[in-house]
Amino acid sequence: MLRAVRLAILAIALCAATGLVAAQTVERRVAPGIVLAQTRTPTRAGSVVATVLRLDLAVPGLRVECALGQDRVMADDATRGRETLAPLALRHRAVAAINADYFPFTGDPLGLAVRDGEILSESMPYRAVVGITRDRRVLFGNVLTVGTITTAGGETVGLDGVNRLPVEDEITLLTPVYGAFPAPKAAAACLVVPLAGITGRLGVGVGVAAPARAGPGASVATGDTLSAPDGGALLVARGAGARWLREQAPADAPVTLRLDLTPVSLTAPPARGAWASRAAALRGRVSRTPWSDVVQAVSGGPWLVRQGKVAVDGAEEGFDEASFVAARHPRTAVGVTARGELLLVVVDGRQPHSAGMSLPRLAEFLLGLGAVDAINLDGGGSTAMVVRGLYVNAPSDGEPRAIANALLVLADVPPLDGPDAEGPAVTLTAGESAALPAPAADGSGDVIWGTLDGRGFVDQSGRILARRAGSGTACAAGASGRTLYPLDVRPGRPARLTVARSAVANSPPDRTGVVARVVDRFGNPVAGVEVRVAARGGSPDPMVGITGPDGRVEFEVVWDAADGRIGTVSAAGLPPAALPAK
Repeated sequence: MLRAVRLAILAIALCAATGLVAAQTVERRVAPGIVLAQTRTPTRAGSVVATVLRLDLAVPGLRVECALGQDRVMADDATRGRETLAPLALRHRAVAAINADYFPFTGDPLGLAVRDGEILSESMPYRAVVGITRDRRVLFGNVLTVGTITTAGGETVGLDGVNRLPVEDEITLLTPVYGAFPAPKAAAACLVVPLAGITGRLGVGVGVAAPARAGPGASVATGDTLSAPDGGALLVARGAGARWLREQAPADAPVTLRLDLTPVSLTAPPARGAWASRAAALRGRVSRTPWSDVVQAVSGGPWLVRQGKVAVDGAEEGFDEASFVAARHPRTAVGVTARGELLLVVVDGRQPHSAGMSLPRLAEFLLGLGAVDAINLDGGGSTAMVVRGLYVNAPSDGEPRAIANALLVLADVPPLDGPDAEGPAVTLTAGESAALPAPAADGSGDVIWGTLDGRGFVDQSGRILARRAGSGTACAAGASGRTLYPLDVRPGRPARLTVARSAVANSPPDRTGVVARVVDRFGNPVAGVEVRVAARGGSPDPMVGITGPDGRVEFEVVWDAADGRIGTVSAAGLPPAALPAK
């Protein structure tokens, strides 16, 4: 009966959010206290697919943690510290996971990140935050990080940030979690002071002593690798902050570092790092608050639901109302019910199987799920949910995006037993769907459907929708193990022709290089398509070409006259494109 009620509530929630007919919902038990529900609802803009994890945090052994990509902020490689969601979850043995905060295409979350009580990144006080306390209470709010450096003589100065480089007049701290990264040109004005002998981690409201500096401060040269050793840290300062360190914290003088979190109500969104004056007014007199007990936290924004009502404050948190708040996009969100259940939500978007949601619709959807508080997290191409190692949604880029941090769901459940079973291979054309044969049930848990690599979409009924051409793997995961279904997705029919100029050797004035590209409706390149070029006042070479595996074919047009250079490119009955004349 309870299961039926939950299904009805979820269906009503999405219907309310989209304003249309009844939704189709499938629910799966993942583990004790963890229920997965996936809903598909037709709307005026197309279907909307939402996937929800409902977590009962009162279940023993069930916990939610913040995790960084690669377990560090920065890395000296192409990832810059980011990581896709499935390997991140696998490394931590998480039962499930969703993406979390925004990031500047590095591994540095833009806002607050707290992992096991340690502050990894300071807050942006005008952006909403979700936190989980030691006793498993879920908090939502806007918080200010108040940092202090105190010398043995009682002199104090602000600690303005964690695991990032300072802006003018700031002092920030790099811990071992920062990783390693070459200093950019802007860091050349920084003073770096190494600290050694630090015991403990920089937790919320806990002073951490650095008995002595490991050596004199030094200026940073562009390209120097910045990293803090285990048991140590780096104070990095500019301008007035650097002068204070030189004058008040001489070598071998111990200092104490402290970071507090305090709730605030701020409405203006300045740049990160511009909160030193506000924090200064609170240093030394921050009282204990519920946020003092937070051991896990991630930031996001904007608010969606506050005290049981829709409360989308996009403009106040610095988001564009038209292009971000009101538009349909893939979305990730987190909420809490009156019973203390945690809701993790992803909504697919920008794809044929799901049109996405606006933030007001997402807020209504969460209200329908019973949320009393909820915030939006990073969405778009970052939106992803992994359950039992499988992507149960379809990332809108066609494959998972590397992200800065995530929320992990951990539980005391046994790993999947036995070797992987091989299911039948599946060959589809992009846009086609097919029902996968279900593995035999063993009665010990529901089968979870998804993909190993985030390419394509398998719903919780076991039906796959192919979109991105190439190979991949669909999967059914149950308590007795996994069944893998090798995928081969071929491009669909030609749907779009694009034409652009290309380089010509020596750039002669009487020649124009042309590259034509043919793709299907999903953007997959289509090979073997005949492309024709017609030019008035010029001679194409060749006049007819065939697209290669990348969907491209190149031409060169030799013009007979300086004026009247007009031409067209046509292919496969598609609307012709104008020739880019020189």
